[in-house]
Amino acid sequence: MKLKVLVTLLCVFCFTTQAGVWSEPDMIAIDGTHADFAVNNRGVCWCNPISKSLYSYHGDISGWQFETESPRPGKPYFDKGDTLWMLNSMMGMGICYTRYDGETWSGVVFVPTNSPYDIQVGIISEDTNHIWVVWNTVWLNYRKFARTQYVNGSWGEPEILSDTTEAIEHIGSSVAVDALGRVWLGWVELDFYEKPDSVIHHIKTRYWDGEDWSDEMVIATHDWLFADGPELAPDSEGGMWAMWWHEPEDAGPVFLLTRHWDGVEWSKVDTITEGGHHDLCFPEGNIAVDKEGNAWAVWRQASDLTDTNGDIYFSVNQGDGWCKPSPVCEHPAYDINPEIAVDGEGRIWCVWSSLRDSQYQVLISYATGVGVEEPVTPATPQPILTVDKGIGSSFTFRVSNLNSSASIYIYDPSGRKVNNLEVSSDVVTWDGSDIDGKSLPEGVYFVSPSFAKMPVKIILLR
Repeated sequence: MKLKVLVTLLCVFCFTTQAGVWSEPDMIAIDGTHADFAVNNRGVCWCNPISKSLYSYHGDISGWQFETESPRPGKPYFDKGDTLWMLNSMMGMGICYTRYDGETWSGVVFVPTNSPYDIQVGIISEDTNHIWVVWNTVWLNYRKFARTQYVNGSWGEPEILSDTTEAIEHIGSSVAVDALGRVWLGWVELDFYEKPDSVIHHIKTRYWDGEDWSDEMVIATHDWLFADGPELAPDSEGGMWAMWWHEPEDAGPVFLLTRHWDGVEWSKVDTITEGGHHDLCFPEGNIAVDKEGNAWAVWRQASDLTDTNGDIYFSVNQGDGWCKPSPVCEHPAYDINPEIAVDGEGRIWCVWSSLRDSQYQVLISYATGVGVEEPVTPATPQPILTVDKGIGSSFTFRVSNLNSSASIYIYDPSGRKVNNLEVSSDVVTWDGSDIDGKSLPEGVYFVSPSFAKMPVKIILLR
């Protein structure tokens, strides 16, 4: 039986990039729509672009490389001991997690919650042996948020954190730890009775100092129609940024807003953008603070109500207000779900999903902080992968300029790794089998070498 191999490169074009600000986007996965970041205690940035697969950044030469695959999908988080947690809400089953110690994964463990229908808000590490998990639940027919704590290897009982005596909904949105070790919660309070024919949205936060809770702080109050958030981001001096969005009228512009708490008081409300939107997607933004103390915001923005694609935008605040919003990358595609993180070398990472050629691609780009020099990498010839077209049951990968150990990964269309080929010479052959030596069915596969930034698409026709 003959095997014809057609090879096409999946090219990621960016018609207009912010020169000197954001790097050219790299595609690190296919068919992913909700990527998340986690930065470990050594400052290395990790990302799970699809389901259970985790990648980490190995510098400008090696780029993003596959690290491991978790037993369950989830949102990644590193605790103070550098154990990786994957937390996941399973509708009707509860909130579960698995842990990775750098070598092996634990089994799946369920967090003790109020209901199997509870939805996670987040996970934080108060100290090395003290973990919080926060979630949204329903209490006496109203939405409230709750927590449980993992201390010295054991989970405590669930605890409702919002007022259970009020006929008001409290929806948790974020949890963060500031530079002084205080645990912050952010939520939106929905009051259906304060004003007739309307719903009042109170954007609130408070913190736990290790012994007691602070008073609730009202960041903003909005009348009907929609408001959501806040997302919280700590600075390096014990302060906290809060970002949220507000749509004051139906099908109108969406305002992306922020305030900063300096340890004493909150700044005035500042508008990042007044971005048009359509009914398919809201801003879905997030915020982070770089090593110099500058706040960075990323979000999804459509140019007007007719813009059914939208782009991922960013803005920076150096202490004197937000700069004019600019796109991370402009491309005529449906872009969604941006996330942001800062690594230990000062890179500001943005990841998002882009619907191109009827398939979601997970794209990632980085900028360096304002006033921060980009890390210098010695000039080294970059490895190059070429694939020989051929007929038969095997084909050949040729690798030139290889200067370190490398692997060639084979993925099926779902993103599942089906084979791992070690590169021990400049020629590697593959016979179309999986990692166990079993013949794979015909169809589309993706070749992703550990040293390359772009996978190669191969179509095997028998």
